[in-house]
Amino acid sequence: MLLPSVSLLVIASATALADDGPTAPDLPMQWTHSGTQVLAFPQPPWLAAPVPQVTTAMRSSYDWTRHAMRESYTDACVPIFPKGSMWSCDFVNVNNTSYLLQYEDRVPGQPQCCIFEQPWVPPNPHFGKTLKYLTNTTDGGATVMWWQSVGVSRDQGGPFGYGWRVDNQGDLIPYAFYFGAFWNWANGTFAEAFTLQYFIDFKAEAPPEDAFDLPPSCATAKPCTNWPAYLDTTSRGHPFMGHSNGLH
Repeated sequence: MLLPSVSLLVIASATALADDGPTAPDLPMQWTHSGTQVLAFPQPPWLAAPVPQVTTAMRSSYDWTRHAMRESYTDACVPIFPKGSMWSCDFVNVNNTSYLLQYEDRVPGQPQCCIFEQPWVPPNPHFGKTLKYLTNTTDGGATVMWWQSVGVSRDQGGPFGYGWRVDNQGDLIPYAFYFGAFWNWANGTFAEAFTLQYFIDFKAEAPPEDAFDLPPSCATAKPCTNWPAYLDTTSRGHPFMGHSNGLH
């Protein structure tokens, strides 16, 4: 879902602008990164260091010149489903549409490709202007500056936020993204939690030409309504799944 991933994928709409403190920097028009998604923890990372329950590898590609983005999750999908996300998945955002791709480990009976949201575009590179500066933390001696969404409540899928690491030259490098998520804790009780996505090997470069290609199964894709089958019938359309159409 910088990325997400978002990950930028799971950004909820935010209309208020930050009114004090430094402004979050713009992102490049094109970029790629690998990363680690940490599921899940009870507080946002600027309050307390996350205690991982599950970690999964991920990778993102973004190209605003094509209004396209792809997020790939190797071991566990984005934790926005009330009863689990332990299958691999991709979200591909192209042609004003977000497609969910699932693979051999998907829940039986689920399609290989369905339409997650339409219309949908990735957030634009200037979305940081809608965020409010919070505080600084440190990681390995480096300063991390945190910004968070304004006016996006838990029942709207928020808050979400971004961290930028200050490098040795004083430049701000994308560091991490966090967002509201579902998680079933070890004792089996439901919890509203946060998930953190660390950006690794962030590069301001154009993704490969085929980064946003869709498989043939997407040609006849239908909306991902009432899915996965083992979820309760209210999961589709839950606020945590009601992602935005981008920040324009």
